[in-house]
Amino acid sequence: MSARDPTTEELPAWNNQPIDKLDRSSLLWTTIVGVHGRKKEFKKKPCIFCFKKYVGGPTNIEQHLDNMVYSKNIAACKPASKFIDRHTEAVAKLRIIRKQNDEATEAANERKRLKA
Repeated sequence: MSARDPTTEELPAWNNQPIDKLDRSSLLWTTIVGVHGRKKEFKKKPCIFCFKKYVGGPTNIEQHLDNMVYSKNIAACKPASKFIDRHTEAVAKLRIIRKQNDEATEAANERKRLKA
């Protein structure tokens, strides 16, 4: 099977939702064609931005979408021209979430260190 442009009917419902209304998990899972929520399938699923098929969960999806996240086994997403704006917006939101999570982790570690 060759990669092809998904039709509008195949794209997830998040195309109609603002990215800022989606949490990290929803945003990641809805960037894969035909996936709505967490699936326990090991079939390769295509990215809606570049149509590359790969297997993996949220970490792998984020590695694929954001070329700033180090990945050993998944090629970086190279979105088709009509999806560049949406891809850029999604990656920006993921980076904000990742930064907030990192800051929260650092704060928790600092509190633990001060208690000890």
